[in-house]
Amino acid sequence: MASDADVEIRSVTAKRVRQHVNPLSQRYREPIALPDWTACFAQPELPIHLDIGCARGKYLNAVAAEADGRMNFVGVEIRQSVLDEAKEEAELRKLRNIAFIHANMNFQQSLLIPSLPGPIQSVSIFHPDPWMKKRHIKRRLVTDEFAQELADLLADRTPIFVQTDVQELFEYMVEIFEASGRYDFEPMPTNPFGIPTDREKFVTNQGGDIYRIKLFVNHKVKVEESPGSE
Repeated sequence: MASDADVEIRSVTAKRVRQHVNPLSQRYREPIALPDWTACFAQPELPIHLDIGCARGKYLNAVAAEADGRMNFVGVEIRQSVLDEAKEEAELRKLRNIAFIHANMNFQQSLLIPSLPGPIQSVSIFHPDPWMKKRHIKRRLVTDEFAQELADLLADRTPIFVQTDVQELFEYMVEIFEASGRYDFEPMPTNPFGIPTDREKFVTNQGGDIYRIKLFVNHKVKVEESPGSE
């Protein structure tokens, strides 16, 4: 099955959206310009949900609308065209608790996450591009380095919600997170927000399966395994 990136998407101007970009391109490695978070959020100090790979962000905008005044949301997406749609919807809804960032988190999470004005309460990784060809596996979002760095940047016990309709990718991501030794795992039978993504709706309407897991950052593991920690 395909990912969100494989579903044909058209912008409000009816321009065809490019389905894939090369995430390893040099332009995604350059440090991004961070926004003024006080201009993005009406209440910058609120806890934050970080969504990595938000696509058009329709579900994220919907969740943000329901959580207005209680939580801020940051959606990160590598494809500028779909990110522009997410921003436009947020503006039309007049949401002051959501921001969208154009970035590849494989290269930018160590810059972006520490800059956030409030504590990260949770993270979601929903339907990342599976990059199924063998020569493209290195383009996947979840890598050994990504898993280690994310654990370093998040507070202990921060939950991470992972969801995909590609079983091979699901097993691959679980293996990566498990091998890092930095996370605990818990079943996640349903979407934690109760609002499905576009991809999730498409797959379930076709009778397909959604694979989910909930992770928790575990800092104790790293401390216990560190030299001289006894």
